[in-house]
Amino acid sequence: MSTCSTFSFETVRLAQTGAKVLAAANAVVSVLAGLGAAILGDALARGVFG
Repeated sequence: MSTCSTFSFETVRLAQTGAKVLAAANAVVSVLAGLGAAILGDALARGVFG
């Protein structure tokens, strides 16, 4: 399973079991973590290869 399909599966599973708040939190936190990692990676690459 890929990271994206696992993220999708877990979010849908949470929503289907009635944990809609946890499903929404999972989606928000995952997207923010991904964006944060991309921004950090860009900053590190600019610092190293600047």
